[in-house]
Amino acid sequence: MVTEDNVHTAVVYGIVHDEDEDLELVVGSLRTTKLTLDPDEFIKEAFGQDTQGRFFGGGRSLAGGFEIPIGFLSGLNENPDYAKLKWNAYDTQIKQKLLRLVNPENSVIPSR
Repeated sequence: MVTEDNVHTAVVYGIVHDEDEDLELVVGSLRTTKLTLDPDEFIKEAFGQDTQGRFFGGGRSLAGGFEIPIGFLSGLNENPDYAKLKWNAYDTQIKQKLLRLVNPENSVIPSR
């Protein structure tokens, strides 16, 4: 996506199930061509730290990543409505955290 005209930064993420540990994580990646954007600083500020003080993600020049445990809502469920509700909740929260940094004056996501 960062090779498209007028696109300098892309963030992709999804819910990933780790079968070995039976947990779910929101796993994401940031790529940028904008030299003034520090992915490490951006991700750390957007997602913060866990209760032990470890950041949920970080980065290096032009790239970064994050992993956020889902916790209590973790686990596979046969009901697709439940999976969709879980995705909508996490998707909205992540977008809110990213938009807060990109456009602080207009960072509220309208409800659907």
